[in-house]
Amino acid sequence: MAGREDCILAAVRAGATAEDAASIVDDMLREAQTMKAQGQLAGLEKALAERTMNKAEAMRRAALQERRQAAITIVKRDAARQFIQQAKDSGASFADAVEAMLVGSAKRFAGSRESVSRLRSSLRGLWGGSLANELERAGVVDLLQKDHSFGESAMREMIEPGSTGDDLARATADIFSRYLEDFRQRLNEAGADIGKLDNYAPQSHDSLKIRKAGQLEWIRFIEDKIDWQRTLPDADGPFLHQQDARRDFLYEVWQDITTGIRNKERPGTPPSAFRPRNIANSLHKERVLHFRNADAAIEYQRTFGQGNIVHAMLNRLDSSAAKLALMEKFGPNPEAVIRGLIDEEALNMRKAGMADPEKVRNLWKGERSGRIANYYMALSGEMGTPENLTGARVSAAIRGLSSMAKLGGAFLSSFADTFIKAAALRHSGVNMLESWQQGLEMRFESLQGTEKRELGRQLGVYTQGLLGDLYSRFDVNDALSGRMTRWMNSFFKLSGLTGWTEAHRAAYTFNLSNRLARQLEEGDFSRVNKDYAVVLERNGLKDRWNLLQKMVQQSEDGEHYVIPENAYRLSEADLEAFLPEHLRDYDFYARQEKEWRTQRRRFRGKRLRNEVPPGTRSPQRPNAPAPDEWQTMRSREAERIRRKLAEDVMGYFSDETGYAVLEPDAKTRAAMYRNTRPGTVAGEMLRFAWQFKSYPVTYWQRIVSESRWQSASSLPEGGFSSWHDARRFTGDVPGMIHFTLAAVALGYVSGAAKDIAKGREPRDATKLETWMAAITQSGGLGILGDFLLGTTDRFGGQAAGSLLGPVLSSGSRLLPITGQLARGEFGDAGADAVRWTVDNAPFVNLWYTRGALDYLLFFHLREALSPGTLKRAERKLKEEFNQGYFKIGGLDLTPSHNIRKGGGFRSGMPDVHGF
Repeated sequence: MAGREDCILAAVRAGATAEDAASIVDDMLREAQTMKAQGQLAGLEKALAERTMNKAEAMRRAALQERRQAAITIVKRDAARQFIQQAKDSGASFADAVEAMLVGSAKRFAGSRESVSRLRSSLRGLWGGSLANELERAGVVDLLQKDHSFGESAMREMIEPGSTGDDLARATADIFSRYLEDFRQRLNEAGADIGKLDNYAPQSHDSLKIRKAGQLEWIRFIEDKIDWQRTLPDADGPFLHQQDARRDFLYEVWQDITTGIRNKERPGTPPSAFRPRNIANSLHKERVLHFRNADAAIEYQRTFGQGNIVHAMLNRLDSSAAKLALMEKFGPNPEAVIRGLIDEEALNMRKAGMADPEKVRNLWKGERSGRIANYYMALSGEMGTPENLTGARVSAAIRGLSSMAKLGGAFLSSFADTFIKAAALRHSGVNMLESWQQGLEMRFESLQGTEKRELGRQLGVYTQGLLGDLYSRFDVNDALSGRMTRWMNSFFKLSGLTGWTEAHRAAYTFNLSNRLARQLEEGDFSRVNKDYAVVLERNGLKDRWNLLQKMVQQSEDGEHYVIPENAYRLSEADLEAFLPEHLRDYDFYARQEKEWRTQRRRFRGKRLRNEVPPGTRSPQRPNAPAPDEWQTMRSREAERIRRKLAEDVMGYFSDETGYAVLEPDAKTRAAMYRNTRPGTVAGEMLRFAWQFKSYPVTYWQRIVSESRWQSASSLPEGGFSSWHDARRFTGDVPGMIHFTLAAVALGYVSGAAKDIAKGREPRDATKLETWMAAITQSGGLGILGDFLLGTTDRFGGQAAGSLLGPVLSSGSRLLPITGQLARGEFGDAGADAVRWTVDNAPFVNLWYTRGALDYLLFFHLREALSPGTLKRAERKLKEEFNQGYFKIGGLDLTPSHNIRKGGGFRSGMPDVHGF
């Protein structure tokens, strides 16, 4: 057998350093002793030699990957520094620039909206829309949504191609596998090192089922279903060694699934020192569960999975988009780059003698604290990863039930949002009257026609309903189980809110695309409306105007639209001006060669004349690639430019639509939840307190703080210096007046719609309380208005408990009932208990069903328990709001008019005579 030094030499020849080679060989020798003790001597020398070479090759590959990541990091860090300096030159601060790169900035400077958050939405729109269109063209959408067995057939085809004999399942499997490969390649380009996954299907995991089964039972169930050669190829050696490695691996997987924390230390081990997370390395180290065959994978999916193959694909799409967006902006280790930029800025400020460098350091304090740290946690997904999964799931389920009890009338509240679309249009240059005309016309966008649906998906809309994403306007989708998610989806669809919002989002996106196409037809960028020019510049589209002109497409309705995917149709000739100099013309290298020869002659002359200092090297000859290699480099760069353009256009549509149809984003969650996580005491308290308040927070962030009532060109360069900056309110006085009046007027309309749905007359317009409530309904004051003005909120909750959240507020209403019971007021306690139960029952309070159920059942129960309660409620309504119920012709909707004291209809049925 070869000696230790010979083995070390062999490992060094394979690519390992001398130190690593010695470590490898010593490990192998220790294992050889173990194998000898166990009597496993057959082929020992050959096995150890092969393993030594394999480990040396793995270490060489890891070293190459480390150098590659270092090179990518340098490029991304330099790009970030350059952007920060450009932002400063435009009047923005360092914090504004970093905020712009992460979640987008309200300040006016070039690229202030080109954020990680926007890129993530753009990737989801491009990938999701393309995937949805391909599935529809294949004719499998209905099958995937309604036939569970077809989803399993598609999964089987991904793992065992050709095993089902079903052409549709085979086509679906091919589509999914191609997208998985696209995700892998993009992540690898950004710095990851993920191996090709052949015959693989992504697996979903229901963490509640897994936790309920327990760690040992889950490991016993899955252990014999895994293809260990593919899943854990480095767990070779003696059998006992393999067993230990597999158990450790499954322990880590179980911890990851049930706690969301990868590679968590076993109980009793000292915690490791905190280090910024390298996303690229985590992707490389992220183990993929390869099952022995399709039967094993499907059995696991049925027992411990969630949803079907579509659910697993959507999870992979979303996680890939989130990680890729961060890596594209900041490199393989985004956290380290961001913290390094902050430390560097603070150091430069201290050296320059500038005041308060600690303000910069406070952007990211300690491990996870500070404004920028909160943004990063929201973008990386750490803010949504439960610390205690059971606690997070239970709390999320309670909030979900509360949502289905309280948001039945949210569709009517959405009427007030029309003015936000009008303000967004006016901000980008549409005149006031036309903005209202377009805003009112954008009520619904027709879904009729295959081409229209396909066009919508190419613009990043119409994918939510098809792909099954949970509606997130009120940020109620944290840590929900699969069953609760389905209930929530059904609830919002029944309420009309999902269809209303998706239609408005689609209509506004179509408007953006069509308007951009019409502006492009005008010719030069100099002819663009000045407000619209500012918006395009903030989104980084100004310098590629001539490329955008080649992306216009005419639809079947005769209108023209800019389609992001059309960027991939641009030729290399179209992109010539955007290619680096060395890729525009191969003669560039000949010119470099000529310049080098001239410099070399001059250098030799100086050296002969002793004019060159000792040790000075001669100019280096340029390294010109071969023509075919140069063409490959050129084509690769052209593809990168196309891709960047497609993502920026999609990002522009997504970001601007977010100003017209408000939904919470990463910036909103960072502001509300800070650095807390679900399943912690602080995290759950904040999530309960902020429930239903994400809309007002988004409103204040995106509309009020950014002064979106102003035309874009009236905003100061670099943004406002502070909240006290008078230009925030005086820069566009007509816009501010228009915005305020429109908000209040439509808030009144929304409140009136809710009253009408309850059978009541609209509130008295002469009372101040009515208009205060209208401001609240518009979202203008949100929860602050509820609390200070003493009105009910936009979902019907009482102001007294607003700061505690709807769940705790509803719970506090039980206390008076216990007091009534203690005093022996059983009738009043029963009536109030019925009302509390009805108000907090899921699905009961839909705006079009609650009124009918009241008259048919609930009013009668209240009267039976507390006779005269309806009459007393009517008097209180009249005293406080001068409001009664509708009396139209022979129809009187006053409850006490139709329901006699003690319950039951006065004449058996409501009085509808003469109506």
